[in-house]
Amino acid sequence: MSGGRMGLGHEGHGFDELVRQAQNGDRRAMDLLLEAWRSQMVMVARNYADPAHAAESVSDFVQEAELRAWQGLAQFRGGVNDQETQAMWGAWIQQIVRRVGLNHVQARNAQRRKDPDRKVLPLAGGAGSTGGAGLEPSAGGSSPSAHFLKDERAQLVRTALEGIPDETDRAIVRLCFFDGLSFGQIAARVGFCYETVRQRYHEALGRMENELKGRL
Repeated sequence: MSGGRMGLGHEGHGFDELVRQAQNGDRRAMDLLLEAWRSQMVMVARNYADPAHAAESVSDFVQEAELRAWQGLAQFRGGVNDQETQAMWGAWIQQIVRRVGLNHVQARNAQRRKDPDRKVLPLAGGAGSTGGAGLEPSAGGSSPSAHFLKDERAQLVRTALEGIPDETDRAIVRLCFFDGLSFGQIAARVGFCYETVRQRYHEALGRMENELKGRL
């Protein structure tokens, strides 16, 4: 397999031995196995990247695929010799990338079909980073009634936010909606890929919108 073959394994051992060491918990061996095929993983991931965030998507897909490969390493079975094991490894690792990419594409398409014109809740904050059309409180400028309405809405939103059972989902909404961080910035903070943060944000927001229906 061009670009993915390795002449030597970890500490001079063959490829089969390198796989065995990785399966026994040697992270350095696993790093070598992944490094040899990273360029192929990147090429596969590009086929599933979000056009609007291609660089982030490719990086996230490869990182998620590497984590899944490490977690599922015990399931990999090699061939009768180093050459066959290398070929089987390359096919296995690229299949993981395709599965990760396809899952994200399906989730992205499902979200668009579900609500192509998704808007944020009717308060300012975070709209620019999500691509939604943030709706300001109704006109009234700086009048006391307008300030009261805005504060009352903010309190309702915060109460609905606290009703989200998952702590990470609450953090994602808070960072995006109130702190105005982008999905990419939030992903770096919470340790999820961009698309996962985006999906969880919209799911949590949908829960809040149902909770607040008729109250704002």
